[in-house]
Amino acid sequence: MTSPVKIERNLRAPAAPTLAKFTAEHIDHIKIVEDVLKMDQEKTEKERRFLRSLSPAQRKMRTIEGAAFADHPEHCSFLVGSEKEKTVIHASKLDLRAGSDYFQVMLRSEFAPRDGEHYRITNIKPSIFKLIMEYIHVCQILTPVDLKKAALLSCAADEFLIEGLGRLAQNLVYEHLTAKKVWTYFRLWHKHRFVMAACKQFLEDNTTACLEDDSFLSMNQSADRLVEFLALDKMNIQSEAHLVAAFAKLASKRGDLKLLKKVLPHLRLLLLKPEDLAKIADWLTEEEAVFLASQHNPLLMTKSYPQPDSINMSREEREGSAAATAAVLVLDPPTFDPIFPLRVCKIEKI
Repeated sequence: MTSPVKIERNLRAPAAPTLAKFTAEHIDHIKIVEDVLKMDQEKTEKERRFLRSLSPAQRKMRTIEGAAFADHPEHCSFLVGSEKEKTVIHASKLDLRAGSDYFQVMLRSEFAPRDGEHYRITNIKPSIFKLIMEYIHVCQILTPVDLKKAALLSCAADEFLIEGLGRLAQNLVYEHLTAKKVWTYFRLWHKHRFVMAACKQFLEDNTTACLEDDSFLSMNQSADRLVEFLALDKMNIQSEAHLVAAFAKLASKRGDLKLLKKVLPHLRLLLLKPEDLAKIADWLTEEEAVFLASQHNPLLMTKSYPQPDSINMSREEREGSAAATAAVLVLDPPTFDPIFPLRVCKIEKI
């Protein structure tokens, strides 16, 4: 039984709040809750619209890069770049195995990191490795690239043994090349097959514009590259005389006759008319001049003149480029082993 003292205290307890008082005190709180629920609903709808706007490839990359995928058995991660720029990039083991023999071997390596640790790769920029992962996972490049990134990507594709990516990067290099930039890349990137294939295709399709650009004059110290250029059977030029005139301009601008002597055997001088040959008389030795004259003068043709080794005997005009004969560009690099040794990425536990 309740004691009198306790009964007195209960009688003195404050009365329950009225409905009006409850509404006045808690209306703001209820409104806030309603606003939050409404915001969450709107946010969810925005996210749904955003996800619907993404392509399947973009949605897949978003899933792989999301935090939820980190607990999946097929998840792995790379710590890429130097100490100053190292970045964690996530990937799917399944796609890595399917995309490249290089990654197959990496994932089977006895030095593979334990769960929760990263593969360490130091000899490539994170931005380029991210492009590689895009191709590995969705077979396309989603991130816009410039000429330099496209060239670096093509080299990385060769290193990581991803032929399809190399061809895609080669197309990207071609798309970003200009008559002003092509000679620089043709001269400096000659050890990288996909870049060179793109440069050669561009030079074939835009030969006249490339020869007339001032950047061509920078090739005066690159005789080997000029010889490689002259080995192209396809050129978008009016005639061999146009090509010879460009090299004459290069020699006169730099005063470098030694360069011309090196490229002379690769120019098809038998295709030139006598008036065009007269313009390059200073290039020729007496033996070369007499032999070339004998090929055009009926009186001299009756006699036999020794053929100098420096004279190209081809009388075939160079073929027109693919751009001049077809609307669709198909870039297919020659099949051969990489001309530089494969550099194995440094992998270490951290």
